[in-house]
Amino acid sequence: EENGGANHAVSPRLEGWFACDSVWRSYDNGDTWERIYHGDWLLNNQEIFIVWPPPALLLRLPCDDLEECCTIYMGVQGTQDLFYSRDCGQCWNKAVNQKLVIQDLTVETENIVYILDEDGYVSTSTQYGRRPSDGVDSGVGSGHSITSCCNQGWVVVGGAGDEPVGWSDDGGETWNLTEDLPGQPEYNVHIACDPICEGTIYAALGMNYAYIPPLPPAPPCLGIYRWVIDESDDWTNMNAFKYGYYGIAIGRSDGTLYAVSDNIHVDPDKCLCDRFVAPAEGYEVYSGVARNLTPCETDCCGEEDWDYLIAGLGTMEPNPVPYWSPTELFNNEPSALRICGCLSKDTNSVLWAIDMDWYDVTDGSDGSLWNYEDCAAKRGITLTSPEDGAIVACDVCASCEGSPLTFKWERMCLACSYDIEIMDEDGNVIAAIEELEITGDPPSLYWDGYDCPDDCAVGCQSPLECGRTYTWHVREANTETDECVHSPWSETWSFTIEASSANAIKLIAPEQGAVVAQRTGVGFSWSSVYDATTYSFVLSASPDLSGALATADVSGTAYAYSGTLDYETTYYWQVTAWKDGTMLSQSDIGTFAVAAEEIIPEPAQPTPPPEVNIPPVQQVTPTWMYVVIAIGIALIVVVVVLIVRSRRPS
Repeated sequence: EENGGANHAVSPRLEGWFACDSVWRSYDNGDTWERIYHGDWLLNNQEIFIVWPPPALLLRLPCDDLEECCTIYMGVQGTQDLFYSRDCGQCWNKAVNQKLVIQDLTVETENIVYILDEDGYVSTSTQYGRRPSDGVDSGVGSGHSITSCCNQGWVVVGGAGDEPVGWSDDGGETWNLTEDLPGQPEYNVHIACDPICEGTIYAALGMNYAYIPPLPPAPPCLGIYRWVIDESDDWTNMNAFKYGYYGIAIGRSDGTLYAVSDNIHVDPDKCLCDRFVAPAEGYEVYSGVARNLTPCETDCCGEEDWDYLIAGLGTMEPNPVPYWSPTELFNNEPSALRICGCLSKDTNSVLWAIDMDWYDVTDGSDGSLWNYEDCAAKRGITLTSPEDGAIVACDVCASCEGSPLTFKWERMCLACSYDIEIMDEDGNVIAAIEELEITGDPPSLYWDGYDCPDDCAVGCQSPLECGRTYTWHVREANTETDECVHSPWSETWSFTIEASSANAIKLIAPEQGAVVAQRTGVGFSWSSVYDATTYSFVLSASPDLSGALATADVSGTAYAYSGTLDYETTYYWQVTAWKDGTMLSQSDIGTFAVAAEEIIPEPAQPTPPPEVNIPPVQQVTPTWMYVVIAIGIALIVVVVVLIVRSRRPS
C-alpha cells in the first residue's frame, strides 16, 4: 500500500518509527502479511529531522485485468523511479528513462502506464513502462491524480479545486476539458469514472495539507461533484457533507461510490442515521468513508442518499485544542482509498485505507492499514411474504378500516433495523417507517395500520383498504455494529387485498335459487366493485363450474346468455372482478333452475251436424198477384181511351 504523501513538512524523528519504505503482500485479506520489496526512499534519510511525509510509494494494478492478476507497478512519488513486477511481487524490474517526475500514475493494461507530473503533463509508457513518450499537456493547469476508465477507454486527470478536469479518449495524445470545479486553488482533486453510467466523472475535493488536525467549519466548496460528458454545463454538487475527501473509488460491478475523509463530524446525541452533521465546533470527528449506492442518479427531490462508514474507528477528545480530532488519519495523497472484490456481484467489496500517522514498530499502533467489508452494497433484501401478486384476505369484520397482514423477508448481512415503504399501485408512498429495529430471524412486521414506532424509528403505519392493490419494498438501515449503512432497496412486490363483504361482488339476477321459465336470452347481472376494470363471467351445469357453458370477460355488470338452456335443469354461475389482471373480488356461486316444460292440450275436434236433405223448392205464384196484374192492365186501357178521345176535332 501507499506510504506517505505528496506534501512535505518537517517533523522530528521519534524512537520506534521505522525509516524504510516497503511493499507488503497478503493472500488472506490482510490477516497475515509478508514484505516483498523495500528500499530507502526517504529524502536523504536525515539523522535528526526527516521530511514528512516522505515520498509516497504508489502501487497500481491494471484496471482491465482480473483481481488475480500478478502484474504490479510501483512509482516513487517525486522521482522518475518506476518499477514493475510480473509475478505478484516476487521479482522487480525498473522501467528506466522516464520523461516526467511522478506525481501519480495509472495502469490501463499490464503493458500501458500513464504518468502524471505536478504540472498536469501526462506521459504514456508502453512495454511495461520502458518506452515512455514525451509529456503532453492535459490542459488542467496542475496535476494531482490520474485514473484509467477501463469501461470507456479513457484517461482522466484532476489537479486543483478551481481547475477543470481533463479527459482523453485516444491514449493521452489529445485532451478535453470540463468546466472549472467550484473549489479553491488549495484543494486537491481526486477523480473516478462511473462504470455503470457511461460518460459520468466524479471529483472529490480535499484540503491540500498533510498532518494538520481538521479545523471546523470546513471550507464551503469541498465535497463531491459529478460531470456527464457531452451533457453537463456545470458540475453537479452531490450534496455530500463538506468534509474534505482524499480518495475516491467505485465498485465496478455495482457502481457504488466511496470517498475517504478524515473530517467526518458526528453528533452523538442524535439517532444513528441522523448523527452525521456539517462540520462545526463541538462535534466528534472521525476518519471514515462516504458511501453512495446510486451516484449517477439524483432522486426526485435533488438529494442524494449518503452513508458515512466509521464503525471501528475512533475520535480523540478536545484536549488541549478546543475541537475533537480523529484517532486515525485517512488523508493520504494522492489517494487514501483502494477497493477490491468489486468486479463481481457475487463478492463483497472490501475497502482499504491507510492511517497516515507514523507506524510504530514497537507495538504496531498508528500508521495501520484498515479494511472494511461492505456486504450490503450489491444486493437488496430478498422478500418472502406476501408473495408477489398475492391475494390477501380482507378483515372478516366488514366495518373495519384496516386489513392486518404480516410482511416477511430474509435477514441480510448484519442488519438489525430496516426501512419499509408501502406504495399505492402508482408508486406513491402511503406508509413508511425508517430504522425500525427487528431482531427476529427471519425479520417480520405485523401491519395493523395503527401502531407508531418509538425512539428513532420514523413514520407511522397507515391502514390498508380492502379491494386495493399495493406495492412494497424493504432495505437494511443499520447493522449490529451500530453502523448506519443502507442496502439497495429490495425488489418491489405487489399484493391485492380482497374486497370486503361490504363491497364484494353480489349476484343480483337471477336470484339465488330462482326458477326461470325462459330457456334463451337469459340475463345475468351483479353489483360493481370499486376500481374494477373487467369482470369474468362463468356459467356451468356443474356445481364446481367445470365444463362451462359460457365464459366471458365484460367491462360492465351484466351479461346475456345467447344459448339455449335445458328444462328442469339447475345451473351455476359466478363472477370475478379484476383490475388490470389482478383479482379484486369473487362472488359466491349462484344457482338457478329452468322450469319444467309446460304441456298444453290440443283443442277437441267439434262433431259435424247430421246431414238434412231438403227437396227443391217449387215456386207458387199467389192469387192476389194475378188480381194486381189484371187491375194494372185495365188502368192502362182506360188511359189509352182517354188520350184518343182528347185528340178528336170539336
